[in-house]
Amino acid sequence: LAGTARMFVKSSVSGSGSKPAPPSQYLPQLVTDPSPSSANVWKPPAAMATTFDKP
Repeated sequence: LAGTARMFVKSSVSGSGSKPAPPSQYLPQLVTDPSPSSANVWKPPAAMATTFDKP
């Protein structure tokens, strides 16, 4: 899950390229915290990344 989430954020950042800072802040948490709590941490950035991806 963490690997997929990380790739999703990277892909979103590459697609947007305008605001890479917020998503990147969550990458270390996803990598260092493989516990189920990472899924909860992943939801907010997922919504943010979607906002960045959309105009």
